Amino acid sequence: MAERAQDSRASTLPPYDTKDASISSSIEIPLAGIDRQDRDEWRKYVYPDVHTEVGWEKMEDMLYSNTKRPEVHYEDLPAPLETYTDTKDYCRYLNSLGKAMCSFIDHPNWTLQFTPTENLATRRSADNLCRPRFIVVKDSNQKLGHWSCIEAMTDSYSKGDRHSEGRLAAYTAFHLQARPDYVSVVGIFAHPSYFKLFLTNPCRAYQTEAVKWNDGHATRVLFAWICRLYHPEVDPSMSITFTKSPTFKIDIPGYDCYSDMSILRTGESLGRRTTILIGKSDPPVVIKEQYINRGRRYVEGLILDKIHKEGSFPGVIGLTTHGPVLNGGKQITVRHKGTADSSKSIVRNKVRLVLKYAGEEITNTKTPREVLMALYDVLEVTRILHRKKKILHRDISSHNILLRPKPLVVDDCAQIEGMCFSGHLLPKSGQDDRSPLSTRVLLIDFDVAEDGEAKLETTGKLMDRTVSSVGDPVQTNRC
Repeated sequence: MAERAQDSRASTLPPYDTKDASISSSIEIPLAGIDRQDRDEWRKYVYPDVHTEVGWEKMEDMLYSNTKRPEVHYEDLPAPLETYTDTKDYCRYLNSLGKAMCSFIDHPNWTLQFTPTENLATRRSADNLCRPRFIVVKDSNQKLGHWSCIEAMTDSYSKGDRHSEGRLAAYTAFHLQARPDYVSVVGIFAHPSYFKLFLTNPCRAYQTEAVKWNDGHATRVLFAWICRLYHPEVDPSMSITFTKSPTFKIDIPGYDCYSDMSILRTGESLGRRTTILIGKSDPPVVIKEQYINRGRRYVEGLILDKIHKEGSFPGVIGLTTHGPVLNGGKQITVRHKGTADSSKSIVRNKVRLVLKYAGEEITNTKTPREVLMALYDVLEVTRILHRKKKILHRDISSHNILLRPKPLVVDDCAQIEGMCFSGHLLPKSGQDDRSPLSTRVLLIDFDVAEDGEAKLETTGKLMDRTVSSVGDPVQTNRC
């Protein structure tokens, strides 16, 4: 599962393609079909069908969804000016508002700081195209530029920049990938005469209509937005350690606790929001998290349970445990209520898998012989999976084929008649006694796999219901 090591240096930049891999972001964003060299077009990362505009009252309700609304006399808070001129003005006002709010809300022993990113060291002038103009951080994290150390994404208008709002929506999606401990994240776009608030979760990227700084409700909705920063929507089973290379602690109640987990790979934020974390132990622990559609026919954890039921299936990623991620006894869930004319309703539940074994992607092989032997073994795995278990992987790619350093047979390996890998058929000199079940291959990512037996069972139940609803089941079944 451990595909490839990521640059762990602190970074204030979203990822982008570059010939110099040493300056890439520590969070990889694998989005197919996107030209990452076109760095002004960040709106492409948030597609129109997952972008929703809401009124400020609706946004206020969403911001208070996980905490009680405080009783506030808004006239006692600093009022915004009618217009602003630069990023430092926005930061100055928002910092004063946040400081004044502390007497109205319960907050931890830290405060938030709105900080222009020009205060953070850059690697080169072109970096200004690839990062927000100011960010929100905890006061103790002001010198940490890593995306995982940021509490909210912000951006401001720049003359001639036609895509700043779309880019901020993309930044919030990037932020979700850097903060797996957050269920949703927020952002703000500041214009000299108005602002727009953002909230992004795996279902949608929401944004308000423009709110003028001198509108009567401006302070009220800004208060709700900053309150959300002090009371974010979190996964309580995860906590973050803020360093230049942040790590996460994952507590699975009743099972185990895993520390020093680093983000290895992430998928698209708007959707399943796959996050792969890897530990520093030897062998490493690998944890996979996703937000999957409720009622999904096939579930990866159950697929892997079936594969390994009679012992560890050779050539397939191992499974330690899996299940829903809970908050207060209820599964963590995100929802989007659709409308008849624009979008469908979505419900996604967070699940977690603890996996065994690790390796490198097949693309890291050094010789044609290694590639051919690995591909033969993959074909053998898929052949036997379908013959013995009626399971189709349905997502074979170079990213989903890993190779261990050496061929091996795991201790609890299932004994499968008729299965034989390439190392047994083409042994190197002195390796004639290699087991037929010894392989370097690890096939991973069964989240779109299909269980043929479950499909037949489901089809049978549907047929039974159909038959009972249309007439005499005996006569119908004869047909």
